[in-house]
Amino acid sequence: MAKEIRTERLRKEYDADDRTVVANDDIDLTIEEGEFTTIVGPSGCGKTTLLRMIAGLQEPTSGRLYFGDEDVTDERPQDRDISMVFQNIALYPHMTVRENIGYALKIEGVPNEERAERVEEAAEILQIADQLEKKPDALSGGQQQRVALGAAFVKEPEIILFDEPMSDLDAKLRAELRVEVQQLHKRLDATVVYVTHDQTEAMTMSDTVVTLREGHVEQVAPPTELFDFPNSTYVAEFIGTPATNFLPVDLQLTDGTPTLRGFGMEIEVPSEELEPHVGETVDLGVRPQYLSAGGGSFELDVTIDVIEPLGTESVVHATRPDGEPIDFVTDDIAEIFPGDTVTVGFDEEDLIVFGPNGEAVVYGARLFDSASATQQIN
Repeated sequence: MAKEIRTERLRKEYDADDRTVVANDDIDLTIEEGEFTTIVGPSGCGKTTLLRMIAGLQEPTSGRLYFGDEDVTDERPQDRDISMVFQNIALYPHMTVRENIGYALKIEGVPNEERAERVEEAAEILQIADQLEKKPDALSGGQQQRVALGAAFVKEPEIILFDEPMSDLDAKLRAELRVEVQQLHKRLDATVVYVTHDQTEAMTMSDTVVTLREGHVEQVAPPTELFDFPNSTYVAEFIGTPATNFLPVDLQLTDGTPTLRGFGMEIEVPSEELEPHVGETVDLGVRPQYLSAGGGSFELDVTIDVIEPLGTESVVHATRPDGEPIDFVTDDIAEIFPGDTVTVGFDEEDLIVFGPNGEAVVYGARLFDSASATQQIN
């Protein structure tokens, strides 16, 4: 039966070079039972340390960890009903694929017939049913990782933990395994915690994404909410490909109305959330997917540098009037060439305003919910 995972001020410190390094800084986090939650962030943000504390492989410096109502902070890994899949594939070389997948079931005393059925079902989903009698050294890297996944899922644990299991695989295999892992999760009553630095994995597989930054939880939200409503420039830049564009503009008052000025634009934004930041420089966040070639309600001219065709759409890397880079995504590059100057634009619902400290202040259409904005092109 799936279990909720809850941390209370979970902290992990290391001593390194005569200083204290905080890997996880008093993390309060709840992962709902049966949910597929991905912990994502760049190298060194503390995501693997957090996973290893959940697994019991590392002891927290302070704080508590609960599975459901049970405090498991001091329990040994073998006493927690979990399975774990590592980046480095760990298989028994002297055993067949069938024996590797079913080993935990054999240790638990599961009858032979039931064990065989569960192993074969997992092997079918993972597309290795024809490899069951082979040894691991006869398999490709992708097939070996499928065996490791099967061994984790076939036990039907309460909690399954993944530590970047696909990072060594090629793009095609990663895409296939993302689907297969989700299929296995749907068949089981288990809570899944998946660690990765790959935001594509986080966005495509998860019910909830936990974004870490230097040992802190920056934001916890479903993938679409992270994309549309990032709570900081850090999340807006890390989540989404290409990263969000940031346009620094001055926030001033015009006849008592907060007004964004910069890049030849003057945008009146009657939003109370912006009033504390009048007189400061703020960032307009616009995702490349919402920046349209040919213009929009608000426009600026950019110079094309590089075009990356990706099939049905292309990523265009360009330079803003102030010399800084800007990206946009388009499905029509027939009339666009490197060196050209083109007009790109965006609409009010596509904007996010970030304050001087990088925090999101107001999103999209809420900027204009009390009056319409005006625009002047210099």
